[in-house]
This record gives sequence, structure tokens and C-alpha cells, in this order.
Amino acid sequence: MGFLFSNQLIVLFLGFLAGIFSPFLTFASDYGTSELASQLGYKTYAVDRDLILAIVGKVIAGVLGFLGVVFLVGIVYYGFRWMTAGGKSDVVKVAKDGITNLVIGLILVLSAYAITSFILSILTNVNK
Repeated sequence: MGFLFSNQLIVLFLGFLAGIFSPFLTFASDYGTSELASQLGYKTYAVDRDLILAIVGKVIAGVLGFLGVVFLVGIVYYGFRWMTAGGKSDVVKVAKDGITNLVIGLILVLSAYAITSFILSILTNVNK
């Protein structure tokens, strides 16, 4: 049962990622539709590298913001559990372990962001 549930979670997660990143695939080519739309009087937007980088930057900022909220809520939750433990060593240990795991997760997320930012700046020559 657990194996089947974990496979369903993996498929659900991959579907979620595909849904999030599928709009980026539509920016791949124009096929001359922008020129036709501008001749017909419609407003067109040029899709260039800066726009795609801006979208990727907004996605990364959104994910980091969400993870920051998760970290803050987790710290408040485990801090509350620690403060209301009433001297029970097992509850204090669970709270300390939770806070330790949250800090480790925050360090991993921030280091992944730093590595991704460094690699993207090298690949895109943002700092020209």
C-alpha cells in the first residue's frame, strides 16, 4: 500500500511540475504570428531572453517565498511545542529535532538558490 501511495505522489508531483513549466514551452517559437497580429492592429509582445529570465526569476522568487513561509510556520509550531512541553523530554526532543530539520532544510534551499543563481549568471552572461 505504501509503495503504491508513494508512486502516486511521484506522478502527482511530476504532473504538477509539468503544469507549472508548460507555459514556458509556448515561448519557444513565433511562427510569424506576431507580425500578422501587428498588421491586424493587435498589440504584440516580443518574447526575448529577458522576458523568459524575468519569468524564471519570478517563479524562483515565488518558490523561495513559499519556502520561507513554510520555514516560519514550522519554527513557530516547533517553538510552541517546545515551550508547552511541560518538562516532557520526549516532546522537547521532537521539537528540537523539528527545528534542526527546518534549519538544515533552509540551508539546503538557500545553497541551491545560490548555486542556481551562479550557474544562470554564467550561462546567460547577465553581468556582461
